[in-house]
Amino acid sequence: MLIENRTLAVALTVSVLGVVLLLACFPHPVHANEPAPVVMLLPDTSDDALYRAADAIAAQLTDIPVRFIAQRVEGWENEFYRRVDRARHIASSRGAISVFWIDLSAPQQVFLFIEDPSGGRILVRNIRSDEGGEEVQFETLAVIVRGAIKSILDGGRIGVSAPPPKPAQTQPAYDRINTSIAYAAKLYSTEAPIAHGARVEISLGLFRQLRIFAAYRLQIPLHFATELVAADIRPHPVELGLAGRWRSPKWILEIGLAMVEDFVTFEVMALDNRVEPSEPKRKYVTLISPSTRIGRRVGDVATVFLSINLDVALVKNRYVLETTGDPIVITTPWRVGPLFALGMTFTLL
Repeated sequence: MLIENRTLAVALTVSVLGVVLLLACFPHPVHANEPAPVVMLLPDTSDDALYRAADAIAAQLTDIPVRFIAQRVEGWENEFYRRVDRARHIASSRGAISVFWIDLSAPQQVFLFIEDPSGGRILVRNIRSDEGGEEVQFETLAVIVRGAIKSILDGGRIGVSAPPPKPAQTQPAYDRINTSIAYAAKLYSTEAPIAHGARVEISLGLFRQLRIFAAYRLQIPLHFATELVAADIRPHPVELGLAGRWRSPKWILEIGLAMVEDFVTFEVMALDNRVEPSEPKRKYVTLISPSTRIGRRVGDVATVFLSINLDVALVKNRYVLETTGDPIVITTPWRVGPLFALGMTFTLL
């Protein structure tokens, strides 16, 4: 936006970006008898003032050996590096010795960006005028651009070094071998609502978005007691499964499916001399366990995660002690039991 004030200094800010691409592998030679292309970029949101500035620049370049091209561009990015990349691409496709644009939005300064074969350069100039309107300031701008183009044609170096192009973002490499440890709590049965323990896992990345894993749940023994007997049940669940993984630089989402084989051991003690208990018949339980995990990276090798498994027993199970009298039901685990885990994953390779 141009600001005119006849009592105060009139400030005009124009940002001019010039990009010259002379790549050895993609040359665009300009014949000696042909004028060198110079491209001015006009964003699709340009107003009348920008077109009048372009006319003033074109008039200043008529007597030097260049061909002025005003090119309209769509989707003009706000980020500086994206604008530079767009200018580089246009310079390469047209074989231009310079590509520039002007920005009338910031007051009191003119930024002239030139990139030549020896490296990017930046020239910063102030435009101040106590008298005169927009046309006078457009002429001042055009003279600055003319001087920069002539300096390029003469092989001169202007300004200071420009920042290098922003490197392209690459997808993070997938982790080949991970290990994790977590606190785990499972909803178990009416008699023991929560089973506490830990879960340790090791996984191998097969592809960027697929991994195979094995895990062991170290559960605290569950204690049950009736008037006649007491029993400690020690689950030993072992998992084997596959998981899909989707990653961003900071976040990880995994959806998995595992087969769980729970080998159960028992310790039974009679509380009444008239009871002679024996161990329950079933000593293993087979489950399937779909899971969802969300993780947040906290360093190069560590990720904090929260996961939810849904253990589903293939056969309804209950633990019963056979006695000389009626059988004693110790507990009947829920057939569907959610497992919540909070822990950390470490990348080994």
